[in-house]
Amino acid sequence: LSHWLCLLPVLLRPDAREVLVIGLGGGTAIESLPATVARIDVVELEPEVVAANRVIAAARARDPLADPRVRIHLGDARGALQLTAKRYDAIVSQPSHPWTAGASHLYTREFFALVRERLSPDGVFVQWIGLPFVDELLLRSLLATLDEVFGHVQLYWSGERGVLFAASAAPLTPLATAAQALRATPGDFARFGVDRLEDFAGAWQLDEEGSRAFARGEALNTDDRNQLASRASRLGDRSLDVGFLRGLVAERDPLRAHAEGIDRAVLLRILAERGSELRAMDLARAETGADGERAQGWVELANSRPRNAARHFERARELAPGDGEALVGLVASRKSELARGAVPEIPERELAAPIAAVIAGWRAAARGEWPAVAAIDAELARNVPGDALYREATRLRAQWRVERGDPGAAADAAEILAAMLRSSWEGEGALLHARAAIVAGQIEVAWTALDRIADLAPPTERGRDLARRALVLVERLPEDAARRVRDPLERRAEARPRRPDRAGVKAH
Repeated sequence: LSHWLCLLPVLLRPDAREVLVIGLGGGTAIESLPATVARIDVVELEPEVVAANRVIAAARARDPLADPRVRIHLGDARGALQLTAKRYDAIVSQPSHPWTAGASHLYTREFFALVRERLSPDGVFVQWIGLPFVDELLLRSLLATLDEVFGHVQLYWSGERGVLFAASAAPLTPLATAAQALRATPGDFARFGVDRLEDFAGAWQLDEEGSRAFARGEALNTDDRNQLASRASRLGDRSLDVGFLRGLVAERDPLRAHAEGIDRAVLLRILAERGSELRAMDLARAETGADGERAQGWVELANSRPRNAARHFERARELAPGDGEALVGLVASRKSELARGAVPEIPERELAAPIAAVIAGWRAAARGEWPAVAAIDAELARNVPGDALYREATRLRAQWRVERGDPGAAADAAEILAAMLRSSWEGEGALLHARAAIVAGQIEVAWTALDRIADLAPPTERGRDLARRALVLVERLPEDAARRVRDPLERRAEARPRRPDRAGVKAH
């Protein structure tokens, strides 16, 4: 989510050159600002936060404080904005504890008005809030307050437990501007998992009209009546979770009406793969014929129902015999059978070489012939982010390296998997990432991978099984590292849904 915080303003305003970031945090947010941004001013309240970033600078792949574009200003954000007359193309705010006195005043009408005064006429403001800090009423209040001040507000969710508000005094046309930004510097976005327009579109939850309708009639959040300060720390079980959030906004899904430049087949597959199966299904209902069958196939596959998925893909091929996406879906849904040999319904001679390589990899892996998988690594690597079998190919490329037992090869595997997981987290890849890091002797990397499993595995039987398998790997860590992650994984292994879904959908 921290990377999305600074990617989003440039996706919405590709011409942004000067950006103000409120809150340095761990520095990961400013790392993601694309090369098109010329100047980055950072306002940080705590000198210790800056000092901590300097201490770990040598251990980082990129030191954000060494970026010549970055200028650090110590002090309070409101005071800093009041003392400058400078106008920015984008302002980003990421207070870590929104209910505290030092941060809750960064979510009020008065602060938003000050931000608007320091933006260029079409500048954009991006604000983070963690889902544990809001309930439905607080979310509505914040959207209402932003709409009152800016007039153009949208809501984004990037796959973890937080949302981003985007607000501007000028209209926001996200699909058009994101396409422009991705064309300008594709590599700047790809390294954080935004490889194509569909990756961005999946994060979009409410457009301007939807935000206004959702927030209509809600009280504004003001300095004198700051609901965030008085309520956020005491919400407990009333706070939002991902499933409830999706239920609240589903009927106003902007992707029902907006599809400019989007490949809907790819979009629905990406949504299903990345845990938004119900959203994919909602959107698939509007599709007819082969498109609808294909979309339902990807949803069934994401829900671990390969037989049902195969039936949908077969129907799609009957309706559209030349549908390549449906053929690849059929390959994915018949994985276990293809690993054992030919499947009559799948014409392997018609498959592109990268797809055929994945099938060959499955068969070699089933026989334990990892050198044979290594021999087709270059062809497997032609499955790129956004391709239907990218995850399968990436796991094969990583696993043969781990099976060698060589720390250097395992380190390569960990790097390959890290790139995939930046696109979208998924349990099997995360487990293999932890295993690769252990073989490579990268204890902190392994601990981080296991900790994210504890944090992100769903409260389903699949999630509990994933946590149990992760606990086996924990025993290969040094005890001081194992101790820090064992308890949360044990809790996840026993986890059940926190409450019945209140909006007719399950957590995705």
